[in-house]
Amino acid sequence: MGSLDKESQFTARRQQTNNQHDLTFGKVLLQLARNTIWRHLDDKENLSHQFTNHPAPGDRSGVFVTLWGQSSTKQPGVASDYDELRGCIGRLQSNMPLNEAVQEAAIGAATRDPRFVPITLRELKDVRIEIAILSPLAFVHDLQQLVIGKHGLMIEGGGRRGLLLPKVAVRMNWDQRSFLEGVCMKAGLVPSEWPSNSTLYSFTTVVFDERDYD
Repeated sequence: MGSLDKESQFTARRQQTNNQHDLTFGKVLLQLARNTIWRHLDDKENLSHQFTNHPAPGDRSGVFVTLWGQSSTKQPGVASDYDELRGCIGRLQSNMPLNEAVQEAAIGAATRDPRFVPITLRELKDVRIEIAILSPLAFVHDLQQLVIGKHGLMIEGGGRRGLLLPKVAVRMNWDQRSFLEGVCMKAGLVPSEWPSNSTLYSFTTVVFDERDYD
């Protein structure tokens, strides 16, 4: 019951954010992330930033920052959708204020994602930033509970953990079963280990994308 209450509170605050301050709040968050990366790459310092008069959908929610680069197959003279993953780092849950969590995740996505070489200062202007604020986790007992495009997944078992954001399932054109298989692969687990030897959670997100502010 507690997790449902937290989810309801998150949903209410998300609706408040979306209805009242979504454009302004998102713009502030995205600019904070970009400025933080720029300052870190330029002189290895973080920025401090305080929010005022902007309700957050979760004061100490989990946060992921995703960086998108220009496609390596981009044709000359054709506008880029900045749809090639360049880095993604975040926290499932946070014990720090939202602005600090965004700063930490932004620097991590730019410099510490082991799948990619670090972003350079010169490259930063050609990177699109996306921020996802996570709701509290909810147990998944049945895959039919999942709504593709709405829910993200996190699985843990055997000392391993994997997480996929909601838009991954959409980009990959997955159904619920495929989504489970994908998050198991991310964790280094096999799907047959759920539900007997692993625990599956869902979550929702509030997403702010620089593409929406062009």
